[in-house]
Amino acid sequence: MENLNKDLLDFLNHSHSEYNAINNIKKVLLTKGFIELKEEELFNLKKGNDYFLVRNDSAIVAFKVPSEITD
Repeated sequence: MENLNKDLLDFLNHSHSEYNAINNIKKVLLTKGFIELKEEELFNLKKGNDYFLVRNDSAIVAFKVPSEITD
């Protein structure tokens, strides 16, 4: 728990605006293997991959595509 608190405080200390926060989140997602999508490009999503999209440098959406879809 102590490590989680330290990570959160580090994030907040380096995120002085929404732009900084989005950039910091983007860096984390990229290190975790997420693929950045560009809004103006056609999405070519593949099963089992993780993606994220940034809009206007002030909003971010991340999602995972399941490797299998079940009913």
